[in-house]
Amino acid sequence: MAAVEVARFGDRGGEHTLIEHTPGCDAAALRRIMWHTDAPPLGGISELGAFVAGYAIEGYYVVQRTVADTGAERAGMVDTVAVLLPNSAVRSVFLDPVFAFLKCAAIGATADAPNLEDLADADAGHRHPDGAAAAVSHLLHGGRVAWTGDGAAAAVACLWRHLAAADRARLTFGAAFRPDALTVPHTDSSLLFMAVPTAYLNTWTGWPVAATTSAPRDDGACAAFLGDDDGGATNVARELAVGGIRFEQWRHVASLARLVPRLDALGHEQLRSTLQLVALVAPAPDVGADLKRRAVARLTQLTPAEPLSDIRGLRAVPWNALPTPDPRSGLVDAWVAAAVGDPARSDDVAEAVADSAGDADDWLHETLAAAVRHHLARDAGALARHLPRLLRDDRGDRLTLWLAAALAKPSLDVAIPEAVAAAGEAPVWLPKVASTAGLPRAHAAAADVSDPVAAWKAHLRVRPRRPAADDLLERRAGASGTVAAALALDDDSLSARAARLAAGDPSLLAPLDLRDDRRRAVWSASIGYGADPWAAIKPRDAAPVLFDLVVAGTDVEPAALEALARTSAADASTHRDRKALWDKLPDTARPEILAATAHALGRRLRSGEAVETPLTAAILHHEVLGEIARDDPAQAVRLLGDLPGAGPEHAVVAAKRGTFSHKVACALGDIVAARRWKGAAESICDLAASRPDLGPAADRVLGVFSIMERIRRAAGYRSALGGLATGDELRDALHGVAARLYPEGPREAWERAGGDPADLPQAQTARQAWSLALRAIHNGVAGAPALADLLHTMETDFPRNADLAAVVAATLEQ
Repeated sequence: MAAVEVARFGDRGGEHTLIEHTPGCDAAALRRIMWHTDAPPLGGISELGAFVAGYAIEGYYVVQRTVADTGAERAGMVDTVAVLLPNSAVRSVFLDPVFAFLKCAAIGATADAPNLEDLADADAGHRHPDGAAAAVSHLLHGGRVAWTGDGAAAAVACLWRHLAAADRARLTFGAAFRPDALTVPHTDSSLLFMAVPTAYLNTWTGWPVAATTSAPRDDGACAAFLGDDDGGATNVARELAVGGIRFEQWRHVASLARLVPRLDALGHEQLRSTLQLVALVAPAPDVGADLKRRAVARLTQLTPAEPLSDIRGLRAVPWNALPTPDPRSGLVDAWVAAAVGDPARSDDVAEAVADSAGDADDWLHETLAAAVRHHLARDAGALARHLPRLLRDDRGDRLTLWLAAALAKPSLDVAIPEAVAAAGEAPVWLPKVASTAGLPRAHAAAADVSDPVAAWKAHLRVRPRRPAADDLLERRAGASGTVAAALALDDDSLSARAARLAAGDPSLLAPLDLRDDRRRAVWSASIGYGADPWAAIKPRDAAPVLFDLVVAGTDVEPAALEALARTSAADASTHRDRKALWDKLPDTARPEILAATAHALGRRLRSGEAVETPLTAAILHHEVLGEIARDDPAQAVRLLGDLPGAGPEHAVVAAKRGTFSHKVACALGDIVAARRWKGAAESICDLAASRPDLGPAADRVLGVFSIMERIRRAAGYRSALGGLATGDELRDALHGVAARLYPEGPREAWERAGGDPADLPQAQTARQAWSLALRAIHNGVAGAPALADLLHTMETDFPRNADLAAVVAATLEQ
């Protein structure tokens, strides 16, 4: 067991020095201690009187008593006896017996150092000396106290008695005249108790003062430290499994002594404070775990209904001192769920979003942001409930940007317009934020439509592009505003939207200048949506402009030209650049415009007038030419004669549709005959059978046929066939018919007609035989039958043969 050592310091030759010491003293320690055993500077020992001091140094805790050395040759000398307590002995020693020893101590042969057992003999009936409580209170709250008057040793001894063993070495006491001239060694962690003559207190500014006359302060920490709190602090210490309570912890333990008994009645802030205090007293997670869990359970119960300020206060809770599992995520999630689900807590939700969007970088920021994202996304009605408040917030732009990044944009983009509609107005910052965040519906709901063109221009830059957003802006900007924007901005979708609107109200495009590309494009597109194109402009006014644009190479919308083509105004016959028009018209409109032009030009075209090839073909089209022939047969015949490319089919059309005078019919026949249009001639002859007006034309075209065809065709429309052929031609025709009807030759018919068989000419073939027989009949050779008799015999044999009947009729007429 370590021994207690004693040393005396005092006058020797007029100098303060080590006088004597027990044999076990450490020489180096004694040299250090010596410097702290003299009277303090700036005053005299006579002003202080006897005083005690204590401090830790060189492995010892030194307790000493200093008195005036009245026997010294030099005034002001002191005599100091010091007890050197080994550090290991501090926990078991009390200062009362140490002070008692120091009052009567003698060193050397006359006295021995005290035993530790003697110094551990505590007074069981201890009572706190006057002023001790005041001194303790000052030390608890500031770590230092100035004591004035008597009783310093008693107060120090009381303080020592209640200090935890680990804190006793920190206690530093002594005497001084000025606070900047302390002779006892001390550190920042020292508990300073200094005796000060009353006359010098004015220099101790900032130091609390205590004396035997000081009344006890209303200080729970002091009461707990001194054991005057009915065991409350002790009970808390026991529950927290804390052994010796450190000096600074008495304030925490005293506070806990008030809070813990009513834990279930504490509010959120008090519970957080309780956990902070518990962690300060018992920082290890497994120490005091039961009390910590009880406090966390109560905190969990209260958290959902608390304001966000209390949730922010969770940052101060020392979570690493609490037992696992970590409850933080659950606490924050429960609070966010409750706030998001309560329509009356929009303020809390706004603050939570603001915190989530803030720059903090700690567990609460991350946990809160995750919970806000989760519950706003999970609760379908949450945005509708809380967005009006968020949009009114001074930080609304920042909050909305965070929401756009944190949530599914489509749902936010639907909720914002609803909130704006409910509020009746949009925040001025919303259009810019909506554009930045990619919220097209929100932008449409907030855009300033007093200038619809500017509103649409800004809206078209928002991505992604949503038809529903465009619909919303259209409703807000109105039909006229939307059409105005489409006419000013180059956007296909907006133009299509304007076209639909113009289809319902053509006046939206007024005045309609078709030279304006955008107006023309919207007007053309409106036609596709069922618009009456001529409600906004007359066809006769549109036609020359459209034709000029086409000739100039402008990409005119096919729908406009198609609409024009369906009107009589499509006649381009008088257009100055008509020839350049046809190749530039779209395929869907060219035929109709050609037809309209052909109808007009074909009716007035005069011989020698040049007509371009596409228009020539259009005039000769069966519908155009047919109508011209119906209305003006002479003009139709003129066209057949003048237009290159006219063919037999065109003559047929004219013949079928027209009703001809003798002169015009002859002109028609002459053209067909001259151009040897046999097919047209056949049609004319066929038509002439029921159309007397075509008889002159038919007669004029017979020249294109063979004799047999001529006779046959003429038989279809003429009652008399005379003059259709010469005698030789008739004989040739009769020869052909006879050879077909009597392939064996003329013998049978010759004899039945009355011819002498002996006079029948002989021939190599049947056809030759018929040729010789008909020549003999024509020349009146003896034994030959009469031609009339032969023809009668043949008609008897073949009464229904049309060719035979036609040849017979023509022959007999001749």
